[in-house]
Amino acid sequence: MKRLKRLVLATVTLLFLVPVGLGQEHVVRVALYNIKFLSTAVTGQGDRRGKLQEVIDRLEADVIGLQEIKDRAALNLIFPSSQWEIVIDDDSGSDQDVAVVVSVIGLPSNLDADDQHFLFPGTDNNSFFPDRRDLLFVEVGLPNQTDTFFVMVHHAKARVGGRATTDPRRGGATRDIVAKLKERFEDKNFILLGDFNDNPMTDHST
Repeated sequence: MKRLKRLVLATVTLLFLVPVGLGQEHVVRVALYNIKFLSTAVTGQGDRRGKLQEVIDRLEADVIGLQEIKDRAALNLIFPSSQWEIVIDDDSGSDQDVAVVVSVIGLPSNLDADDQHFLFPGTDNNSFFPDRRDLLFVEVGLPNQTDTFFVMVHHAKARVGGRATTDPRRGGATRDIVAKLKERFEDKNFILLGDFNDNPMTDHST
């Protein structure tokens, strides 16, 4: 298997899709989707549920990183268990959880994410990563393949409150992420997905 390029995908809108080459026989389609406060209330929000499912179907993605998810019950309404495996922290209580859903490729079933699945568990980094909106990461692999890669999902602090207040939090999160990736994943295959709530030209040097 050819070594994966280390990829970072960011979105300030809703959706991003990229094929990741895993050799000549396999291409993994990886998508990022901030669904915007998905909860079980979606069943009473007109045709929103049907439209979300249509978008998911059209993506034809193998892996999707998600933001702003209430809980597993909400995801089960969009991602049927017969087709998808879901990774989310079942105990967080936040309505802005990050999650990963995987189709086709290998992953433990219905994984309840805990501290070992976050790069910054606990409360030490809450200013930079509120409510576990940091880096959920899971290891996945293709059927009949021994090689694996890590999928990581981040949801940065929004700009609400103004840049003077929020830029240091996003900048601090970025520096911590880069340091952690160099420390733990330098020799590994990974793809980092994120709603970074910013544009790539912002100067966070201060």
